[in-house]
Amino acid sequence: MIIGIDPGTSGGLAVVHYRPHYPPDVLHVIDLPIITVATGKVVDVETLRKLLFSFTPDMVVVEYPLWQRHDGATQASTSWRNFGRIEATVIMTCISSDRTALCLVSPTTWKKEMGLTLGRMADRKQRKALSMAVAKKLFGDKVLGYLSRVKDHDRAEALLLSYWGSLTPPPSTLK
Repeated sequence: MIIGIDPGTSGGLAVVHYRPHYPPDVLHVIDLPIITVATGKVVDVETLRKLLFSFTPDMVVVEYPLWQRHDGATQASTSWRNFGRIEATVIMTCISSDRTALCLVSPTTWKKEMGLTLGRMADRKQRKALSMAVAKKLFGDKVLGYLSRVKDHDRAEALLLSYWGSLTPPPSTLK
């Protein structure tokens, strides 16, 4: 079982069970749980911890944020803060079991390997649409209810992160 997490205040989480010679079983796909605190919206680590604890994944794949030209300082700070909350929650909840590997991956790495690069001229809308299309193609009818809204592109990317993790040799478990 592999959990893919696309971090951020509009991020997604997908739990997928992979077995050799069988199509993947999509067990759970949600928007990341978010709460509002004095400094803004952040990932709700208590709800995330409960979700992670209810599964026993072999691997958790988390995309780490990259600064982009259009991101301001506040956006970059929020992205890294939420990433840190997710990483710490995964380590405290899953890694302590000695069974779960944590794989941190840059968006450029996994998207290139999954064929999700459209070049510099493509806009964000085109990139989001491509993620949705590829996830629907890979997972078929199993994800139609999870990817019915335009804003579900983060859920699609969580599914694709999970799929990418199934193709990648697992990293050594963090201890």
